[in-house]
Amino acid sequence: MNFKFYLYLPLFVVLILAAILYHPTASKTVIGYGLILVSALTAGFFLIKDYFKTHWPLFVQLILMISGALMLFLFLTNSVLRFIFILITAAIFSYFILNIYQLFYRPRISRPHILKNSAAWLNFFIAYCFLVGLSAYLSQNPLGLKLYLAAITILFLLFWLNFYFFWINSQDLSKDTMIFLGVISLVLGEIYLAINFLPLAFYLNALIISILFSIIINLWVKKNKESSLLTK
Repeated sequence: MNFKFYLYLPLFVVLILAAILYHPTASKTVIGYGLILVSALTAGFFLIKDYFKTHWPLFVQLILMISGALMLFLFLTNSVLRFIFILITAAIFSYFILNIYQLFYRPRISRPHILKNSAAWLNFFIAYCFLVGLSAYLSQNPLGLKLYLAAITILFLLFWLNFYFFWINSQDLSKDTMIFLGVISLVLGEIYLAINFLPLAFYLNALIISILFSIIINLWVKKNKESSLLTK
């Protein structure tokens, strides 16, 4: 049964998004998105249920991944780009679920540290998708309630991605580390909101912050690993 989750769920996502792409309507989009999210929640739960207490961040990451992809897909206007993005999303979704399945149910064929190695680019993908969507959301009226909602969303998103990267890399999650993650998330969030007032495209705004986020968190984790080796 678990085998079917990573085998058929990405195909289901492709078919639903392709149906939306073929003849997009508001009702079809709402129904399609609802089916995808419910399917992802169900698949993620049954895939991780026996290990949920210790590996719940994988479940959250899975849901954020598909939610971010759906948000970006909503704001893509070019049909060709939408089709390419559907294939990319399905490939990433399949890769992530496959490696979770192998980790828990096929440890003999599971490649060591595969989830650690993929955490950086998966975080980049999630951050980019959400930030593009939020840029589009802020484009018409970047002030008022929208700005506060976007700021809160960005802060929690970046903090979570930082947390996940440290967790998957077995880094120390002490109080000082959590404060550092919060400060980095706050600074990057403020930079992102500031550049949204510049005459730049949605995709460029999101790309700038996603790259900065990836560089900073990778350097910090690398520094922590080197410090740990020196103290041994």
